[in-house]
Amino acid sequence: MVKETEYYERLGVPPDASPEHLKKAYRKLAMQYHPDKNPAGGEKFKKISQAYEVLSNPKKRRTYDEGGEEALQSGGGFRNPMDVFNMFFGGGMAGGGGSGDEEDDDDMGTFNFFGPGGGAKSRRQQPPLEHRLVVSLEQLMVGGWRTLKLDRKRPEGSEADLPAARAQADRCVTCKGNCTVNDTKITKVHVERGMRNGSRILLKGEGDQDAGQREAGDVVIILQEKAHDTFVRDGLDLHMEMTVNLTESLCGLRRPVTTLDGRTLVVGQPPGDVLEPGGELRVPAEGLPMLRNPYIRGDLIIKFTVDLPERVNEIFLEDFEAMFPRPTKPLELNGEEELVNMMPFDPSEGINESRGRGRHNPYEEEPMETDDQPPGCRQS
Repeated sequence: MVKETEYYERLGVPPDASPEHLKKAYRKLAMQYHPDKNPAGGEKFKKISQAYEVLSNPKKRRTYDEGGEEALQSGGGFRNPMDVFNMFFGGGMAGGGGSGDEEDDDDMGTFNFFGPGGGAKSRRQQPPLEHRLVVSLEQLMVGGWRTLKLDRKRPEGSEADLPAARAQADRCVTCKGNCTVNDTKITKVHVERGMRNGSRILLKGEGDQDAGQREAGDVVIILQEKAHDTFVRDGLDLHMEMTVNLTESLCGLRRPVTTLDGRTLVVGQPPGDVLEPGGELRVPAEGLPMLRNPYIRGDLIIKFTVDLPERVNEIFLEDFEAMFPRPTKPLELNGEEELVNMMPFDPSEGINESRGRGRHNPYEEEPMETDDQPPGCRQS
């Protein structure tokens, strides 16, 4: 019978959860609340990391089950939550089954993250490096390979050379006693069809590696979508705008549209089907493909703007009114109305500028005379 269950509740597992059950629960929650992915989840990330640090260690778990959180205080504080995360996802798990001498494990018994000698220089691998790769909508539509130059650190010599190299740092201009050198590699990155802005591509083992580390770190490529001149992406759908004249709006439309994969579509509207200003029409399955399922495609959505003429001549007006007569009932005036002219509207002009220049503002308050005025100030 456990004394407290809060740590189990943080991970959403029962008190008799197996080590594998704990791993699975922590993996899911840590990815959900990691500060890089969820900036508002920092406190939640800290709490689940503390819970997993305790419950994944057989010795600490037994202490917690018997005496609760109070019993853990004598054992010191908690690790940095990011250290717990990096150790879990860095591949340094020793199985989590509690094999071996559990009583001799003063820290996280399920981790074997540090190599011989301990310390940061002997960690199994470096944290992943992040690179941003700018890609166009065309590349996200068709996929393909991109060439990328990676600058990283790599060890020079063996781990056994490390103490001597540090002792003679002034003699080694290249690595300055760290037994590492700067290395450059040209690599290819596969951009899959249907990826989007923020998609991540993992390059295993292509990152930094310090002397004494058994494995090189990884590189995470983060895609950054470049703005397109014609199309705007919304999920799998593509949006574009098209300006048509009055004739095309009323009498039918045939326009070519070049797609992201280089094809030419002829979009059409039959005569008599009016294209309204601001109206939108959809071309099915001409959007972006779904990632890893390119047979599912979004739509192309076109928003229309009708370019109306600023002025028309009298002959046009007579012909137009003959085709589209005005309402049969004329406007009746009694002579007391005020006829006004309309002018172009510019929202950037304030009421005290050209629109209100030289005119009285009826909403502007004028000073009022009161009996509180000093003697001699009143006008008769």
